[in-house]
Amino acid sequence: MKNEKGFTLVEVLAVIVILAIVGSILFNLLTSSNKEYKSQVDDTTNLNELSFIMKEITRDFRKSKIVDIQNNQVVFKTKENNQEKVIATYTKTGDTLSKNGSPYQTKIGSFCVQSTKEPLKSTSEEDCLSTSKTPSAQEGIYLKIENTNGKRVETTLYSRGG
Repeated sequence: MKNEKGFTLVEVLAVIVILAIVGSILFNLLTSSNKEYKSQVDDTTNLNELSFIMKEITRDFRKSKIVDIQNNQVVFKTKENNQEKVIATYTKTGDTLSKNGSPYQTKIGSFCVQSTKEPLKSTSEEDCLSTSKTPSAQEGIYLKIENTNGKRVETTLYSRGG
Protein backbone atom coordinates (compact mmCIF):
# COMPACT_ATOMS: atom_id res chain seq x y z
CA MET A 1 0.00 0.00 0.00
CA LYS A 2 1.82 2.92 -1.29
CA ASN A 3 -0.96 5.54 -1.05
CA GLU A 4 -3.01 5.49 2.12
CA LYS A 5 -4.70 8.82 1.54
CA GLY A 6 -8.54 8.90 1.64
CA PHE A 7 -11.30 7.32 3.66
CA THR A 8 -12.34 3.77 4.11
CA LEU A 9 -15.86 2.60 3.37
CA VAL A 10 -16.56 2.18 7.11
CA GLU A 11 -15.50 5.76 7.82
CA VAL A 12 -17.72 7.12 5.04
CA LEU A 13 -20.71 5.07 6.26
CA ALA A 14 -20.14 6.24 9.85
CA VAL A 15 -20.16 9.89 8.74
CA ILE A 16 -23.32 9.33 6.67
CA VAL A 17 -25.10 7.72 9.66
CA ILE A 18 -24.05 10.54 12.00
CA LEU A 19 -25.17 13.20 9.50
CA ALA A 20 -28.49 11.38 9.02
CA ILE A 21 -29.10 11.33 12.78
CA VAL A 22 -28.20 15.02 13.19
CA GLY A 23 -30.30 15.90 10.13
CA SER A 24 -33.36 14.06 11.41
CA ILE A 25 -33.03 15.72 14.82
CA LEU A 26 -32.83 19.15 13.20
CA PHE A 27 -35.76 18.34 10.89
CA ASN A 28 -37.91 17.24 13.84
CA LEU A 29 -36.93 20.34 15.79
CA LEU A 30 -37.85 22.65 12.90
CA THR A 31 -41.11 20.79 12.23
CA SER A 32 -42.23 20.88 15.85
CA SER A 33 -41.31 24.53 16.27
CA ASN A 34 -43.23 25.38 13.07
CA LYS A 35 -46.30 23.52 14.38
CA GLU A 36 -46.04 25.36 17.69
CA TYR A 37 -45.71 28.69 15.88
CA LYS A 38 -48.84 27.99 13.82
CA SER A 39 -50.70 26.92 16.96
CA GLN A 40 -49.70 30.11 18.78
CA VAL A 41 -50.71 32.26 15.80
CA ASP A 42 -54.12 30.53 15.68
CA ASP A 43 -54.61 30.99 19.44
CA THR A 44 -53.65 34.65 19.24
CA THR A 45 -55.94 35.23 16.26
CA ASN A 46 -58.84 33.51 18.04
CA LEU A 47 -58.35 35.55 21.20
CA ASN A 48 -57.95 38.79 19.23
CA GLU A 49 -61.23 38.13 17.41
CA LEU A 50 -63.03 37.37 20.69
CA SER A 51 -61.49 40.44 22.35
CA PHE A 52 -62.64 42.63 19.47
CA ILE A 53 -66.20 41.34 19.84
CA MET A 54 -66.03 41.88 23.60
CA LYS A 55 -64.84 45.49 23.11
CA GLU A 56 -67.69 46.20 20.67
CA ILE A 57 -70.29 44.76 23.03
CA THR A 58 -68.77 46.69 25.95
CA ARG A 59 -68.92 49.91 23.93
CA ASP A 60 -72.56 49.28 22.99
CA PHE A 61 -73.41 48.41 26.60
CA ARG A 62 -71.80 51.59 27.91
CA LYS A 63 -73.75 53.71 25.39
CA SER A 64 -77.05 52.08 26.35
CA LYS A 65 -79.54 52.86 29.07
CA ILE A 66 -81.64 49.73 28.52
CA VAL A 67 -80.45 46.15 27.96
CA ASP A 68 -83.05 43.66 26.77
CA ILE A 69 -82.02 40.01 27.09
CA GLN A 70 -84.53 37.57 25.61
CA ASN A 71 -85.38 35.33 22.69
CA ASN A 72 -81.75 34.28 22.19
CA GLN A 73 -80.56 37.82 21.65
CA VAL A 74 -79.38 40.87 23.53
CA VAL A 75 -80.53 44.35 22.51
CA PHE A 76 -78.84 47.54 23.71
CA LYS A 77 -81.10 50.59 23.68
CA THR A 78 -81.02 54.21 24.69
CA LYS A 79 -83.80 56.69 25.37
CA GLU A 80 -84.09 59.90 23.39
CA ASN A 81 -87.11 62.16 23.79
CA ASN A 82 -88.92 59.43 25.77
CA GLN A 83 -88.50 57.00 22.88
CA GLU A 84 -86.35 53.91 22.86
CA LYS A 85 -83.69 53.78 20.17
CA VAL A 86 -81.83 50.55 19.40
CA ILE A 87 -78.05 50.90 19.49
CA ALA A 88 -77.20 47.31 18.63
CA THR A 89 -78.75 43.85 18.56
CA TYR A 90 -76.59 40.73 18.95
CA THR A 91 -78.03 37.34 18.00
CA LYS A 92 -76.31 33.96 17.77
CA THR A 93 -77.63 31.54 15.17
CA GLY A 94 -75.72 28.32 14.66
CA ASP A 95 -72.05 29.25 14.94
CA THR A 96 -72.55 32.81 13.67
CA LEU A 97 -72.91 35.90 15.84
CA SER A 98 -74.89 38.62 14.08
CA LYS A 99 -74.91 42.31 14.89
CA ASN A 100 -77.96 44.28 13.77
CA GLY A 101 -79.04 41.39 11.54
CA SER A 102 -75.76 41.09 9.64
CA PRO A 103 -73.23 38.29 10.19
CA TYR A 104 -70.60 39.71 12.50
CA GLN A 105 -68.38 36.76 13.45
CA THR A 106 -68.36 33.07 12.59
CA LYS A 107 -67.05 30.09 14.54
CA ILE A 108 -68.76 31.18 17.76
CA GLY A 109 -69.48 28.17 19.93
CA SER A 110 -71.20 29.89 22.84
CA PHE A 111 -72.59 33.37 23.44
CA CYS A 112 -73.80 33.96 26.99
CA VAL A 113 -75.35 37.15 28.36
CA GLN A 114 -77.02 37.31 31.79
CA SER A 115 -78.22 40.05 34.08
CA THR A 116 -76.18 40.41 37.25
CA LYS A 117 -79.35 41.01 39.26
CA GLU A 118 -80.00 37.28 39.25
CA PRO A 119 -77.52 34.70 40.48
CA LEU A 120 -75.57 32.90 37.79
CA LYS A 121 -77.17 29.48 37.82
CA SER A 122 -75.40 28.29 34.70
CA THR A 123 -73.35 29.66 31.87
CA SER A 124 -74.82 27.33 29.28
CA GLU A 125 -76.10 29.16 26.24
CA GLU A 126 -79.69 28.05 26.80
CA ASP A 127 -79.77 29.43 30.34
CA CYS A 128 -77.89 32.61 29.48
CA LEU A 129 -80.07 34.06 26.75
CA SER A 130 -83.47 32.82 27.86
CA THR A 131 -83.88 35.14 30.82
CA SER A 132 -86.59 37.77 30.71
CA LYS A 133 -85.03 39.88 33.46
CA THR A 134 -83.54 43.03 32.04
CA PRO A 135 -80.82 44.87 33.93
CA SER A 136 -81.31 48.51 34.71
CA ALA A 137 -78.68 51.20 34.12
CA GLN A 138 -77.24 50.65 37.62
CA GLU A 139 -76.90 46.90 37.17
CA GLY A 140 -74.62 44.98 34.93
CA ILE A 141 -74.40 42.01 32.65
CA TYR A 142 -72.28 38.88 32.69
CA LEU A 143 -70.87 38.19 29.22
CA LYS A 144 -69.10 35.07 27.95
CA ILE A 145 -68.07 34.37 24.37
CA GLU A 146 -66.45 31.09 23.34
CA ASN A 147 -65.37 30.12 19.85
CA THR A 148 -65.61 26.68 18.29
CA ASN A 149 -61.94 26.02 19.16
CA GLY A 150 -62.68 26.36 22.87
CA LYS A 151 -61.05 29.76 23.37
CA ARG A 152 -63.13 31.89 25.72
CA VAL A 153 -63.36 35.40 27.07
CA GLU A 154 -65.73 36.43 29.83
CA THR A 155 -66.39 39.48 31.94
CA THR A 156 -68.98 41.28 33.99
CA LEU A 157 -69.87 44.76 32.73
CA TYR A 158 -71.31 47.51 34.84
CA SER A 159 -72.62 50.86 33.75
CA ARG A 160 -70.34 53.78 34.50
CA GLY A 161 -73.33 55.82 35.60
CA GLY A 162 -74.67 58.88 33.94
